[in-house]
Amino acid sequence: SGEDGQPGAVAELVYDENGRKVKLIETITERREPHFMAGTYESDIGNALIVNHFEDIGEGRTRWIMYGNHSFKGIFRFLGIFFAGSVRRRNEELMNNFKLFAETRQAERAG
Repeated sequence: SGEDGQPGAVAELVYDENGRKVKLIETITERREPHFMAGTYESDIGNALIVNHFEDIGEGRTRWIMYGNHSFKGIFRFLGIFFAGSVRRRNEELMNNFKLFAETRQAERAG
């Protein structure tokens, strides 16, 4: 619902995580183009507040800094301490995948 990518927009995201469907409800909470975007993500096991900062570092390059605050529900609350490393690695993997996508698109346009 709402305007895609704008504050107040809500989307259901479904991911295939090694054969297991994971559903997230994304709510965009703030956006200041081109430097800032924040949102909340809710799932069956917990919630996350994600804040993204984008900095122009010249030569058509951008530094992307992401902060995440995760909280878990139920039994996952106690297991959350063990998830910290995997959550960090998963976020880094997603960021690297997006970087590859963006750089590939930029090369296609330039080529």
